[in-house]
Amino acid sequence: MALLFFDGFGNFAAQFMKRDRSVAVAAAEFTGQNNTTAIGGYDAYFGTYKVDETSGDVQTHLVAALSPATSGPR
Repeated sequence: MALLFFDGFGNFAAQFMKRDRSVAVAAAEFTGQNNTTAIGGYDAYFGTYKVDETSGDVQTHLVAALSPATSGPR
């Protein structure tokens, strides 16, 4: 399950949850600047975004996250 939100002011927020959290879930490995680590099958983070109008690409910048290892400006 997931919830992804982008507003008109350049902010985004995301929440991801494994459907069955009754089974122990191994934490995902931190793999990059805008990736976070799930805790107990749940992850949440927010930041800012910019859209490249020419290519249509969306670039995100992580500001904070549920995981203490990936919280704060990067």
